[in-house]
Amino acid sequence: MSSRGRDKERQLDKVVQSRDESPVREQLVKALDEEGVTSAIYFDNSEKHLEEVGESCKNILLVHVNESKDVPGIDIDESPALRELVYELGPNRYIQTLRQKHRRIALKYDDPESARVRVRYDVLSGINENQLEQLSYWLRHSRSIPGQKAVIFDWDRTLTKTEGIPDVEKQLLKEQDAGQNVTAELRTLREDMLKFVCGGVERLQALRHSFSVINSYGAKIIVLTNNGGCGKKRQFEEWVKQLFYPIPIRIVCSRPFQGDKGKTLGADRSFKMICVSH
Repeated sequence: MSSRGRDKERQLDKVVQSRDESPVREQLVKALDEEGVTSAIYFDNSEKHLEEVGESCKNILLVHVNESKDVPGIDIDESPALRELVYELGPNRYIQTLRQKHRRIALKYDDPESARVRVRYDVLSGINENQLEQLSYWLRHSRSIPGQKAVIFDWDRTLTKTEGIPDVEKQLLKEQDAGQNVTAELRTLREDMLKFVCGGVERLQALRHSFSVINSYGAKIIVLTNNGGCGKKRQFEEWVKQLFYPIPIRIVCSRPFQGDKGKTLGADRSFKMICVSH
């Protein structure tokens, strides 16, 4: 292990071992017989949201995920990183449908520029291999902490590598509303979408392996997001659940709390033992 890796483990050891001196230790022990989270780890690319949770909650390990500060829409045919990703993915129903959507818009409005597919893709973002190892370490070393554990993930640019997801399901959802069985088509389209927004098959597999590990430890999995589709767009929940399938998860929307994720957790009964209600 590198010296940097040993330093990270020493830092995590301090977090885990500090539970005996924590002012919430007594509450954690009482929580053994209650339904509620007593310790958690939280991944987010936004320092602001991490600070919000840090101010409202105790006994949550905060992990900052890399990101670019500015994420403009980039053309998938001009960005070297996206060209490489599209090539690696090969035939992909989501990318094909996205291109078709933009071509239709260009024809409808006689605007060739609209045929270009731009995505807010952040090459630097997303949980990486080192952070997944950090998660595994936390799971192993938090077993001795009393009560229910939780792993909390942000969605955009934390689980995914994009800010938002261009939606291409309109036609299939119309057919579904009309009574047609499009379940298989939607599943294929969404799986190809996940391969793209999560940065490729290899990273998608690594994420899903980590979800299985979390589940094997009995920890709750929560997606805490400020995404505009959360609670409003019916397919958003289905996208998230397909990423984690068949592992059960909870999706928690922070928009009702003006995007403040600390206040969101503080209002959630599952976190009443370690977060302050505002």
